Amino acid sequence: MPYQEVAILLGCHGFDDFPIHHDGEDAESLLVSWTALWHPQLIAETGKMPTWHRVDDPPEERQDRFWVVPRPYAGQLHPRIIRDLEAQGGVVSRTPSSQAEVISTALADRAIDSASIFVDDFLALGYAYLQVELLTRQMRYSTTMEETTFEEQVVLAAKAAVEGDQETANKRLQSCYDFLAQERDHYYAVDVFLVDITLLDASLLKTALAHQLREFTKSNVMISGQQARQLANEAPDTLQALQRALETQNASLVGGTYDDLPMSLLSLEDQYRQIRDGASEIEAVTGVRPTVFGRRTFGLTPSLPQLLNKLGYRAAIHATFDGGRFPEATQSKSRWEGNGQLSIDAILRAPLDASDPATFLKLANSISDSMDMDHVATRCFAHWAGQVSPWYETLKRISQYTHALGRFVTCEEYFDETYDPGMHEKFKADQYRSPRIYQETINPLSSSVNYRRRQLLIDSLTSCRGLALIVDDQEESRREWREAAQISSDFSKAAFDDARWSDQEAGWLQLLMKTGRCLAEKIHRPTSDGSGLAMLNPLGFPRRLYTTNQTLKGCPAAKPPVFAAQQQGQETSLVLDAPTMGITLLGTSGGPSKPNKTPELVEENTLRNEYFEATVDPETGGLRSVRDYSTRGNRISQQLAFRFNGGQRYTKMVADHVETTQSNQIVGEIESRGRLVDEEATTVASYHQRVRVNRGNRLIELDIEIQPEVLPGDNPWDSYYASRFAWSNEATDVERSLNGIRCESTAQRFEAPLFIQLDDGKQRTAILTGGLPYHRKVGMRMLDSLLIVRGEEARRFRLGIGVDLKQPFREAQAFIAPEIIIPEFGGVTESSSNWLLHFDARHVQLLGWNPWIEEDQVVGLVMRFGETDGRPGSLGVSTIRPFESARKTDLRGQTVTQCEIDGDQLRCQVSPHEVLEIEARF
Repeated sequence: MPYQEVAILLGCHGFDDFPIHHDGEDAESLLVSWTALWHPQLIAETGKMPTWHRVDDPPEERQDRFWVVPRPYAGQLHPRIIRDLEAQGGVVSRTPSSQAEVISTALADRAIDSASIFVDDFLALGYAYLQVELLTRQMRYSTTMEETTFEEQVVLAAKAAVEGDQETANKRLQSCYDFLAQERDHYYAVDVFLVDITLLDASLLKTALAHQLREFTKSNVMISGQQARQLANEAPDTLQALQRALETQNASLVGGTYDDLPMSLLSLEDQYRQIRDGASEIEAVTGVRPTVFGRRTFGLTPSLPQLLNKLGYRAAIHATFDGGRFPEATQSKSRWEGNGQLSIDAILRAPLDASDPATFLKLANSISDSMDMDHVATRCFAHWAGQVSPWYETLKRISQYTHALGRFVTCEEYFDETYDPGMHEKFKADQYRSPRIYQETINPLSSSVNYRRRQLLIDSLTSCRGLALIVDDQEESRREWREAAQISSDFSKAAFDDARWSDQEAGWLQLLMKTGRCLAEKIHRPTSDGSGLAMLNPLGFPRRLYTTNQTLKGCPAAKPPVFAAQQQGQETSLVLDAPTMGITLLGTSGGPSKPNKTPELVEENTLRNEYFEATVDPETGGLRSVRDYSTRGNRISQQLAFRFNGGQRYTKMVADHVETTQSNQIVGEIESRGRLVDEEATTVASYHQRVRVNRGNRLIELDIEIQPEVLPGDNPWDSYYASRFAWSNEATDVERSLNGIRCESTAQRFEAPLFIQLDDGKQRTAILTGGLPYHRKVGMRMLDSLLIVRGEEARRFRLGIGVDLKQPFREAQAFIAPEIIIPEFGGVTESSSNWLLHFDARHVQLLGWNPWIEEDQVVGLVMRFGETDGRPGSLGVSTIRPFESARKTDLRGQTVTQCEIDGDQLRCQVSPHEVLEIEARF
């Protein structure tokens, strides 16, 4: 017998309290139960639309009924009712998990083949009807569907489908979808935009992406430069499918960086290179340059809007898909403003999960929220290629009939067709937190230290070879420059690949020392006596270095560039000043200098120089106090500790041995050895710490070694070995380094790979972190710099404490950068220093530079700078060759303004946190 009614049994009274709160299998079962009843044969048999009843109060009339009980309500239907229903020729389907299961139960062996081609369209109609009715209630409107012929059209369409009348069925079915569009237009007559974001990994590049691209629904493929190259090498057929989809505008590219490196830990120059090289590689492979930026892995920082804007991106997806924390805006679409006073269009809400059935049960609620709150109603869906919920496919099918639930668009269409709401969102650095410390299982801390050391080593190498090319423009110099530039380019693309670079680092250092000697010899022709010394500084700021030498014939006088010198036996201790991008030559003309009466730097457990005194605690071996000579009170204290899982339990630092290991007028060092013990005096780890101070230096160097006996727990933010710092003033402001700027921080957990500065309004104390990235503030007056977490293999660390550093960015880089000191450099009679390239703005950092070569000749320089302190200023650049012309450009070579030229100096204005490029022609 044909059914007289098909119904779903629910625990609600209607659409107003429809149970959209379910997740997982419950949500899946609800959607399956609702939509399966919209099979055209069931509608044709009953002559009406499916209905619903309360599961706790089903109707008494049960003759020839088909009921479906979703999983959340299966236990609420009394077995007696089921027996009664079946006795009267009814059928019940309980806890179904698929539409096929419900349909098979309902129709058994009497399914009609002629209706099969329309089944998916009718099931999609059932889902669309549910969501439009829910959306109408969410938007606080009353439905008008009952006043239309919607149900009549549904039944006519179903009968036509069963009878095999495809033309009539198509026409009636389209009419049904049109009714749903008209219903929604009553309260929201403009488009809702649906944005598909397809994520890729290596396993999905071949078949999954190719299958998805065969569909006609608009999709946006998020791809990195490395993935694009892999696609070309390993899946050329898929690449061709992608190119066809791009040509027909059924797909667009959301271009990322070259590789998924931790952007918040990169230098600003390497951020720029990652974005530039990623876009270039994607364009080289696909033939299309991306204009919308996005990354699958966490990589959002306040530095991005300016870089993206200047590199030609028009918009960005402000979201990541592998965890972490990032802020969301009040609008789905807005202008994302970052450092540098530039902004970019962005989607600023996290996408929905297209593989989760709960997303589609709650879809009407999600859309209504966007209609209510957004100037441009938008919903994004993210998923791995080919891995989506069946309900996402249903939504795509609906969109081919009607835009009642939204219209799928490419990102280019979205940003072309939507207007600017006039709102700007500027997020603080503290609002972002990377999940990397949880995700990296091997060396999550030292990988950042290694990156910073190698980056500054390679920068020094390329800079030395660039300077050599300015001094001596020969083919050999150009060849060496290209070799260094290639090393730099390769490194920036995979900077955190420890396995790849660890064996090459020693070779780079040898190249640097060889290049340094060659450059020094080009500037000053040495003799064979080998009695002098040369020091090169390829960095973009002056540098003061401590060194010892055993070949000098006497002790140099303490006058520039020699800050201080002392000779003890055959060894001479020196503090030398090297100019920006320049060379210091040291000679000893005039014979040995007179001994001075400057005191030694160590007295008992205290190290002193011109700027401060630092006292080592004989009981703990840590740094008890750091005091300057103009203010009262202790600036900062330091100890080593292990933090146990849970709570705030730390070990105690116990010194077994404290001694002075070096003390003269130039350098002082105190070494302590001991143990970290728990409350029961059980040893958790042994430690070895050296505290070193040099004359003329505002820095205290900490050389730390820890040998754990107890390893940290699984939560790296809760269990770790750390260097603990404490200060007295609770009102002290904490500032930190991030991607080339100094920013305030109130976060309890943050990243600061170069420095942290404590500013109480009267004095500033900096902690130079040496590349160690992760730090945790404990209370108002303490900070833990993490040294060892689970998976970390490093056991030796370097930290610094700076007293009133004028430019902590410079000091933090100098703390890590290699020293280029060339002994036995003969023929130097008078000590001197000379710069080859000079910059006069302390708050402007040189990011990167290269010689400008045309027709095998150096015709000028291309230089990139970044303002670090958030204040405007004027930048002057000088070199040993006079400039003819210069222009400030964006990062694509487009002129922003012409620079003033005055002899060998150019000058341009710099705005707060601006990243700029200057092309200067000799």
